Amino acid sequence: MKKIIIFFGILFCGFAHSAQIVNVEYIHNAIANRWDITIPYNPALTNPRVAANMKYLLSAIDVANEMLNGEPTTYGTGEYATSVAADTVATDTAVDELVKKTEKYVFTMRYSSFEEGLNLYAAGTFYIDWGDGVEQVIEKPNVGQEKIFHPNGYTGAMTIRLGGRATAYDTNPVIGNSCAEIDQVTMIDGCLGCIFPTLPNGDQPSFARLFHFCDFETIPSGLFNGVYGPPTEKMFYYTFASNPDLKSIPENLFAGISGPPAESMFEGTFSASFSLTSIPENLFGDISGDAASNMFARMFHFCEFLTGPSARINGRYLYEIWPDATSEQVGGMYFGATALSDYANIPGAWK
Repeated sequence: MKKIIIFFGILFCGFAHSAQIVNVEYIHNAIANRWDITIPYNPALTNPRVAANMKYLLSAIDVANEMLNGEPTTYGTGEYATSVAADTVATDTAVDELVKKTEKYVFTMRYSSFEEGLNLYAAGTFYIDWGDGVEQVIEKPNVGQEKIFHPNGYTGAMTIRLGGRATAYDTNPVIGNSCAEIDQVTMIDGCLGCIFPTLPNGDQPSFARLFHFCDFETIPSGLFNGVYGPPTEKMFYYTFASNPDLKSIPENLFAGISGPPAESMFEGTFSASFSLTSIPENLFGDISGDAASNMFARMFHFCEFLTGPSARINGRYLYEIWPDATSEQVGGMYFGATALSDYANIPGAWK
């Protein structure tokens, strides 16, 4: 907050000896020159050279952000959007600092084959760069399944980039997947949670079976950035299961998740990904509360090459946090992981 106040102080104060009052035309030209976009004039405006105030300047900034990113900002309705005259320093600073152009594509996948297509469940506006000069915009108004293929029918190996943002999910856990279903993937990079984030109303995406039976070695550390708050049923159900080449898990992969456990939230997440060799210290966020059915069941099932300590939250082993957990809640989490350094201390219900 202090930085914001200082920043807006710069906008308002400027430098008396050099700043000059600007007109509407100056603001439009400044945005066009800096960001290469043309903001239409208000049709009711008869003279673009009329003096501009801070409300007009900040409202123009909002329009610029919407044109660049698909979503406006709200500077024009805030407390600094006043009738105080805008000057050159305030305008140039705002155009440079308040206008932000976010990356259109934030997640990349490499496919060995695209024969099965991409099953998309969430509602929203999504962008696909197919890697061959073809780009596609998908306007999806509902949360039902939609199978996406290359517009020209190509189904071979390809690397694609995804962007956009979900606006609604199917919250019925029977579906098992609320965002997408992705097969035949040999590489992932970027932020999937930026496309399928926790929504403002608290609705969560489900990444159930998302990369089940895929074949890649690493998981990007920021894969689920934008996903936070209480877990939901089957949220990460078998997400990375049966990935024979997966060698490591990044720290803080699920750090945004906090609150009470949910049924099957991490059931089978890494099951049969038998090349894994360790569990990071900071894998989870602050999860606490009564144990739920199948909450960690079979999470590392058949991961027989795991070494080092078993999973912990805030330095405590999971079996210390839930000492009375039953096999129905955590059964098979460490089945076969006999090389873990604390395996002898892990209660039988977890094995």
